[in-house]
Amino acid sequence: MTLPQATSLQDLKEKEFLSPEEVERLYGFKKSTQAKWRMQGLIPYRKIGRFIRYNHAELKQWIDKGAIA
Repeated sequence: MTLPQATSLQDLKEKEFLSPEEVERLYGFKKSTQAKWRMQGLIPYRKIGRFIRYNHAELKQWIDKGAIA
């Protein structure tokens, strides 16, 4: 099962859940950096089936808080 990919940055900004690729595109956090942060428990994420997804509102709040390592 593949999830539809948003094409424009505006589409990404409106999505409830983001993939690691979409987070990289929207916020510039490399997928490898996201993986490190997940392993360290620094970034909020969910595992939906076998997919890693970021709740956009939680991620934005985390960024606004300045919780980036």
